Amino acid sequence: IKRKKECSFAAFSWFTFTGMKYRKLKRRMSATFKLIRNDLSSKRPPESGLVQEFLDDAKKMITSPGSGDEYYFDFKEACQTFQEAFETKDISLMEKSCDALGKQKKQCHSRYKK
Repeated sequence: IKRKKECSFAAFSWFTFTGMKYRKLKRRMSATFKLIRNDLSSKRPPESGLVQEFLDDAKKMITSPGSGDEYYFDFKEACQTFQEAFETKDISLMEKSCDALGKQKKQCHSRYKK
């Protein structure tokens, strides 16, 4: 992953990943996660492309230093749990793992998101 430019203030998140700024990546992750949760709340498995996009973006996100590094390990594990649940097509397990991801997101964003 190449960083094209970097701001000295990590909170502004000006890192660029493969042509995408961190802030744009986070917005796309948020939108994708919302669609996944909507599918699960309707007791439907999310589309595989949607899940893959979210997981790929999650991998990119956790390479950004200074934006919640202490949460990245647990987030990565929660993403792996979600991926395993998706692969088994277990809606209940997917819902639980999405809830865990949502809690982690809320915890991290309460500290870092301005």
